[in-house]
Amino acid sequence: MVLKKGQIGKLMIDKSINLWTRADGKLKAVRVLKAGETYRVYGYDGKFGGQYSVGGGYFVTKMDGYVNYKTPSKEKLKLVNP
Repeated sequence: MVLKKGQIGKLMIDKSINLWTRADGKLKAVRVLKAGETYRVYGYDGKFGGQYSVGGGYFVTKMDGYVNYKTPSKEKLKLVNP
């Protein structure tokens, strides 16, 4: 996966899990992500038990056994996040 500007890592889906949007302090399911899919991660916060921002206003909840988050080396991150 090629790093994009603003990206902080990547998320690999291990088991099916919901993709969410947020509105008015609530979550709304968009679709189900399937095992084997990968996504760029642009941020993380502790809302709703901890969620990764995968861009476009979409979020994936941090759940052990369902998602696997990986971070590139600091050198590579500096190339896209100076």
